[in-house]
Amino acid sequence: MRLIIKCAWSIGLIFQLVNGEEFDCPQNCTCNSHELSTTCHHNGLVDLPNGIHLRVSRLDLSFNEFTSIPLTISTYKELHHLNMSHNKLLYIEEKSFQTLNGLEVLDLSHNLFKYWLDINKAALINLPSLYNLNLSHNPLQGFSDIFLHQPLRSNSLQTLLLINCSITNISDDLLLGFPNLKTLMLSNNPLLALTARLKSDTLQHLDLSNCNLQRMHPDGISSLTSLEYLSLAENYGLKKYSSRSKSLKHLDLSHCNLETVPSVSLPNLTGLILKGNHLRHIPANTFLNCPGLKNVDLSSNTIKKIDVFAFKPLKHVHNVDLSLNTIRDIPSATFNSNKQLTKLDLSRNYLDTVVQLSSDSLKWLDLSVCEIQHIDSQSLVLLPKLQTLNLSRNLIASIPDKLSAKSLRVLDLSRCGIFSLNILTLSALPSLRSVNLSGNRLTSGLKPSFFHRVSELNLEDNSWICDCKSQEFLEFYRWLQYSVTSSNSLRCRSPENVAGYTWENACNQIWRPGENGNVKGTWMYVWAIIALSTVLCCLAIGIRNVRRRRRTARDQEVREAERQEEQERLRQIHERNLHYSTEYVDRNAPDPRELQSPPSYVEAMSMPRPILSVSCSNLRGSQHSLRSIQSYHNENSRKTKVRRKRRRNNRQGSRSNISETQSVASISHGNTEVSNSEEELHPTLTIESNI
Repeated sequence: MRLIIKCAWSIGLIFQLVNGEEFDCPQNCTCNSHELSTTCHHNGLVDLPNGIHLRVSRLDLSFNEFTSIPLTISTYKELHHLNMSHNKLLYIEEKSFQTLNGLEVLDLSHNLFKYWLDINKAALINLPSLYNLNLSHNPLQGFSDIFLHQPLRSNSLQTLLLINCSITNISDDLLLGFPNLKTLMLSNNPLLALTARLKSDTLQHLDLSNCNLQRMHPDGISSLTSLEYLSLAENYGLKKYSSRSKSLKHLDLSHCNLETVPSVSLPNLTGLILKGNHLRHIPANTFLNCPGLKNVDLSSNTIKKIDVFAFKPLKHVHNVDLSLNTIRDIPSATFNSNKQLTKLDLSRNYLDTVVQLSSDSLKWLDLSVCEIQHIDSQSLVLLPKLQTLNLSRNLIASIPDKLSAKSLRVLDLSRCGIFSLNILTLSALPSLRSVNLSGNRLTSGLKPSFFHRVSELNLEDNSWICDCKSQEFLEFYRWLQYSVTSSNSLRCRSPENVAGYTWENACNQIWRPGENGNVKGTWMYVWAIIALSTVLCCLAIGIRNVRRRRRTARDQEVREAERQEEQERLRQIHERNLHYSTEYVDRNAPDPRELQSPPSYVEAMSMPRPILSVSCSNLRGSQHSLRSIQSYHNENSRKTKVRRKRRRNNRQGSRSNISETQSVASISHGNTEVSNSEEELHPTLTIESNI
């Protein structure tokens, strides 16, 4: 069913990409159109945001403020992955996930579910494709009697995570509601004891680590017929353990408080981890009921003694780890019967000598940090297939001559305090290719013949005496440079004048005296080239600056010529405008006859009065003539005012020379006054003519 849904979803995705449909994304959310995913975490949401695409496949609503499952979540029928962790969910209703037939992964961890009844039993039944459910970090506590009668059910669920849910007890029928469950994670719960007999035909992985377990029912997992992995690590109160299982393949009992190897009947067990306990002794036939073991980890215990027949039943074991114990001696035949053993770790124990172990299959042996002081030339003879040997960080001062191991390829003797080697030391190691001698006390005397067939040699951090005049020292240095693949940075410890220098720098003047002269000549040549280049650069810069200044001067001359031409053109325009203004003023000048001003009042009073010898009728006629003259005078005054206003407007319109126009205007105004004075005298002249 799930495969059909995935195929349909893939077809829908391809159809969407082909048609180029736009993938909507809500505000403050991130979306991925290729994965059809929408992420809206850390937004303080209490309801679904608007704008979520109807075809969304992955929806992340974690780290918000939801208190219940949004009702509109059911509209996204193509949803496959829903994350609502780190919210404030209190309950799940029956129809919370209705119509989400394609939902496969549901994460409800880190919420506020307090009781199992807060999760409606029908909620999971409505999710036919759900195979991963995470309810971790919810204070669900133990399983009540009501839950036993109304358990959660899901026919499709394969992985159930109940980490740190404050579960204090487990019932026998816990797994009956999940007929296809394969993985159950119950770590970090205060169980104290596992008295139930769990039943499941499909469960393969069970994690009960860090649950404060102190005891377990011997048949607690015997009814889990498909169980392959069981973790009981970090249950510090667990001192004894026994179980039976025909299907279990991997058992982790690390960092418990076990004092003896568990008595178990696990015929198909291939991996057993017992590190970090308090084991002191490995008796004979300890693993008799686990004949299929391939990997055994007994590190970080307090093992002092190992029986010669302790590992005899393990015919298929590949790897045994006994590091970080207090072993002082191991019988030679301890691993003689383990025909498939390839890796043995005995590092960080208290072996004072390299034990002559016997194994026809061992390829890798670690004896580092064991306080070994002595190694016999025949210590490795009974290990015909040994390829890698680690003896680093021991107290070995010297290596015996003709150390024999015909298959040994890698030998680590770093930081052992070795102070000398000779031509016979490694001569019985025909397959040796890599040697690590760093951090020892070697001073001198090494020759290429000491490392026959070696292709990788590490000699760093030794107390080298750099005898630059020694031909053997020079030959060994050249051999290291051209015949051995090594990243060594060899430095002299003495004499004092070259202490801290590399071999090459310390002896360069003696090894390459001619090259020093050549080097000096080369440096002089280099400095000459640098000086010549500097001169040429300065010359080029000077030429460029001269050209730039000349170009700038030409540009200034051109701009000055253009400025003078512009000034001449403006002067001509100004003269032409001034000429036009003068012509305009002359054309509108007043009549010269109007420029004569009338006599003043004093002059008029001093003038002789005319003698009238006419009759009254004549005087009446004269009065009439005077009125006519007066009306004529008024009409001329109005015309003069109109002409004066027209001339004022013309003067305001002139643009060429305002000062000259104002002068003309003042003159015109004076002429107008003179004209008015003349007109005032005209009646007197008329009277005189009539008389």
